[in-house]
Amino acid sequence: MAQKPMYPAAVNSKQTELSAPIDATQTTIPVLDISVLPAAPNLLTVGTDETAETILYTGISGSNLTGVTRGFQGTAKAWTQGTKLARYFTAYDHDTVRDNLADLDTRVMAAQTKADGAETPTGAQAKADAAKTAAITAAATDATTKANTAESNAKAYSDTQAAIGNILPNSTGQLGLSGWIPNVAGKFSVANKGTNSPSFFIHGQPTTIAEYAQSDPIVVESGVQYSISADFFTFGATGGEIFLQVADNPVTTTLAKVTAQANSGWHSKSATFTVPSGVSSIVVRMYVSAGLPAVAKCFNRIMLNMGATPAPWNDVASNALLFTNVSNGKTAIASAITGKEVPASGSDTFAQLATKIGQISAGKKSASGSTNSGTVNRGSIDLGSTNYGSSYDLTVSGLSFTPSTVLAVRADGDRTQFTYRFLSSRGTLSEGIRVGGNAGQSQADIRSGGFTLRVLGINVPYEWMAIE
Repeated sequence: MAQKPMYPAAVNSKQTELSAPIDATQTTIPVLDISVLPAAPNLLTVGTDETAETILYTGISGSNLTGVTRGFQGTAKAWTQGTKLARYFTAYDHDTVRDNLADLDTRVMAAQTKADGAETPTGAQAKADAAKTAAITAAATDATTKANTAESNAKAYSDTQAAIGNILPNSTGQLGLSGWIPNVAGKFSVANKGTNSPSFFIHGQPTTIAEYAQSDPIVVESGVQYSISADFFTFGATGGEIFLQVADNPVTTTLAKVTAQANSGWHSKSATFTVPSGVSSIVVRMYVSAGLPAVAKCFNRIMLNMGATPAPWNDVASNALLFTNVSNGKTAIASAITGKEVPASGSDTFAQLATKIGQISAGKKSASGSTNSGTVNRGSIDLGSTNYGSSYDLTVSGLSFTPSTVLAVRADGDRTQFTYRFLSSRGTLSEGIRVGGNAGQSQADIRSGGFTLRVLGINVPYEWMAIE
């Protein structure tokens, strides 16, 4: 088995980008800065996510990669101008180191077996032993060298990945406008604008004043280099009016400015800056100048990372902000549940919080209304030695509970007549009370969903209230 070719790594995996769009079959590829790429032949990764394509190029001519094998790993496809590409540590690098080491081990074992099995005179045996030792030593040295190269490549890749953590929360609008404060209310929105993910945009009306959305303050280290990049969509703009501004906090000095191309579809731009001495926090502004006509004004995938090289976008800080928002929301919900006398904590799971919400007591149910008494005589009501005349049914139905207490008062202006009160402790009897007079009893029917009281007055209105 022949050794597979191993291609040199690139320190810090510096990036460049396509200077023009390419299709899926193009084998000469134009790039913006050829100087940051390693000599041919070598590998490059086009794109920055799981859809990336690894290519193999065998030559460099001017600002073009030549002799390109498309889809060396991944799927060959069309890429837009501005797409990032760099010499990252690839699956091919890993697999090649592993396969070559396995091949060396196989060859060493074969040489050792051959030497051990040979029957030679003493002098020849000594030469065989020496040859075997030399072969083993050479193989071990070669394996060590390749292992060190692999380790170096892996470390360079790891260092690159460690340096690209986005420190700008909510860089795509995935969390709405959380973390951003527009200077003009209602102008900035979030929607899918020619992409499959949310983008920040300003509505299509002309801008009469400078409009921007400013990020929450971001903690930085003075004297350290940072890089910022973003994707822009600017169809209809003449140039220079749509940009990102990085400034100290509070805003007094612009530290970096990333200006979008004029009249363009989605494209990437970047800049690098050093934080001045004494500055401990910065803000980022998505900025649109005054006087811009009704054109597309969109921002997406804003990337702020520590280091002198703009890095591929990622949502590290967005995930952290989402976690914080969810955590704060859970704490607020838990506090509200605890306020209803059911102990809860922000560390509870959503399922636990849902269970505890179900444990909150809503209190006793009640209902009230106005109903006329009936027209069928149910007999007289006597209180002591006094007969107050015929009684009639006051019936209420349709309640969602069984009452324990019922109050009924005549509502026809004659409030000196009887009020009626039913208490569950009095069984099935109601208590009739004349204001300022004596008390007596009359029949009551209290049931699930309603009640019937015997009251004075034929077809007269009664105001009533029932309590569970």
